[in-house]
Amino acid sequence: MLDNGDQFGASLGALGDVDGGGVNDVAVGAKGDDDAGTDRGAVYLLRLDTTGAVVAEQKLSERAGAIGFVLDNADAFGSAVAGVGDLDGDGTIGMIVGVNGDDDGAAGAGAIVVFDLCADRELDGLCDSAEDANTDSDSNPATIPDRKS
Repeated sequence: MLDNGDQFGASLGALGDVDGGGVNDVAVGAKGDDDAGTDRGAVYLLRLDTTGAVVAEQKLSERAGAIGFVLDNADAFGSAVAGVGDLDGDGTIGMIVGVNGDDDGAAGAGAIVVFDLCADRELDGLCDSAEDANTDSDSNPATIPDRKS
C-alpha cells in the first residue's frame, strides 16, 4: 500500500522478461517509502501481461522482499532503478538500484545495489542460493559497499 510521500514513480526501469511470461517486466522506485523509517525507500517489481496490466507485484524494502541489509533514514533506496541483463552469466536478469542518500562511506556518498531477479518459488523476485545458478562464493543476491547488518 502506498502512503503520502512515498514518491512511487520517482524512478522506473525496464527489466526484461523476469517471470518468463513473454512480456517485459518493470521496476518502480518509491524513494520516500517509510516502512522501516523515514525516507528509507522501496522498489516495486511489477509483472505485466500483454495488455500492460499488472498481474503480480513485489515490494522490495528493508521490511519486504528480504533485501539482505539495513537501510538508514533518508537513504532513498529506489532513487534510481535499471535492468541490466545477465551480468554474471548465471541465466538471471540483473537489476541495479540507486541509494543516493546512503552515507555509510561518507556523508551523502550514495551507493548502488545489484540484485539477481528470478521467477522464484518464494515470490519475492530475488534469487536465493537454491534458485540461483550463480556460483559466487557469497551466494548473496545483493551487494552494497560497507554493507550494514
